Amino acid sequence: MKNTIYKLSLCVFLILGVSCNDFLEEKVFTEFDADAFVATEEGIEAILVSAYGASSPVIRERWHTFAAYPCDDEVEAGGGYRGRVVPFEEYTVDAGNADLTTTWNEIYEAIRNCNSLLDYIDGVSTIPAEKVAAFKAEATFLRAWNYSELYDLWGPVPLVTSTLDLSFEYPKASDEEIRTFIETEYRSAIAALPETQDANGKATKGAAQAMLGRFLLNTRQWQAAADVLEDVILDGNYSLLADVTTMFSHENEGNSELIFVFENETLLSKNAIPAHNYPPGYQTNFRNWGAQLQLQRDFVATYHPNDQRALPWDPRGEFGPATNGWICYEYIDKAGNYVDLMNGPNPGNRFHPRAFKYTPSEDASVVNDQFYPNDCVFMRYADVLLMRSEALAMAAGAPTQEAVDLLNEVRDRALVPTYDVADFANLEAFIDAMLDERGWEFVTEGLRRKDLVRQGRLISDAIARGKTNASDDKILFPIPLSEVDSNPLVDN
Repeated sequence: MKNTIYKLSLCVFLILGVSCNDFLEEKVFTEFDADAFVATEEGIEAILVSAYGASSPVIRERWHTFAAYPCDDEVEAGGGYRGRVVPFEEYTVDAGNADLTTTWNEIYEAIRNCNSLLDYIDGVSTIPAEKVAAFKAEATFLRAWNYSELYDLWGPVPLVTSTLDLSFEYPKASDEEIRTFIETEYRSAIAALPETQDANGKATKGAAQAMLGRFLLNTRQWQAAADVLEDVILDGNYSLLADVTTMFSHENEGNSELIFVFENETLLSKNAIPAHNYPPGYQTNFRNWGAQLQLQRDFVATYHPNDQRALPWDPRGEFGPATNGWICYEYIDKAGNYVDLMNGPNPGNRFHPRAFKYTPSEDASVVNDQFYPNDCVFMRYADVLLMRSEALAMAAGAPTQEAVDLLNEVRDRALVPTYDVADFANLEAFIDAMLDERGWEFVTEGLRRKDLVRQGRLISDAIARGKTNASDDKILFPIPLSEVDSNPLVDN
């Protein structure tokens, strides 16, 4: 672990002097004078900026490679990236996987940045106490979120909560220890975070409540999840956006549905997803990567004909009125050829429909070659409604009227027929409908694997698709080999 979790730059000098006492006195120089640095709002905010920046993940890996390709709704083909995807599709990932290793290191770097503030902030007396509490709550929220990401991918992992412990070798926490830690961190953040912030992308009380609700749901604590998600609803700070086509646009950032995002700007963006969404030969002035992030044709065909989430992406009005819908079904390529992504030829498996949720701009003043300024959305109100719906049904052992009503709120917005309780013969039928709904609502948002794992469907669905290597021991990913080699207290 000394080679991955903490690489604190410690330079120890023996200061030579005229006396033995001077000679024996060590002075340790760290990267910053922590006590002085956190004594000012500017210093605290600088550490928080580094924590937010390190916490913001590489979307292609976190939402697609890890969260979609082991599942049933997306498909990748093209470019050198294809070789990196296959082990996740075929359930043959091993501990030497470079993408998992990089992600492990990135998450622990973010945790280190949070710890750097949390180690010292309780001693700050030069800033009003309420501001100190709010800053501390932001770092606590980010640390909880990063540990919940680790837990989702690897299960119990080493629990490192301070930069002052330089042992470098940490045992894996027990399942109970890490779950308790994450829940406690979120609840601590909820108690001190404000309901609104002065900048987009900063943690709020609602974000902490919703993320705690997701964590409790994914760990099958049904009633506890339902309760905290109800708090988000009753607070009244969020609502469903009427027009889904503008949900993820740069121009509509900060809209009423978005609860937590990682902010992107033109020169400081991690959102390169549109550059992977463009199909071959698409008319764009910007980067079109060989690695193609696509939707399965069979999945797209399951949308209701009236579903607003399946409106076409046709910004130039080539096939009717110009629309910025979520799905590209057809296009005219740069050579003037018509291409049908739903029913046409599919050479190289590279001509499936594309999701354009993150509305790409053609404005060179806001797009940096392959990077787009659209904020990356990690929690929105539709998820709160559907998570509480699922939690209520699971807690009751059957679909309740409220569970169905919450599901129908999302379906009403999509302009598709709603359900009655009598439509579901049992809990299993309701969960089938819930997983379908979550697929239609959240495709490409990095939630599919979580949903299938939570309901015990990941492996059985993979086997049904012919993935012969899928087995229960593949639900979690192996801890990176570099970590196992450097830390004798960790194994797979």
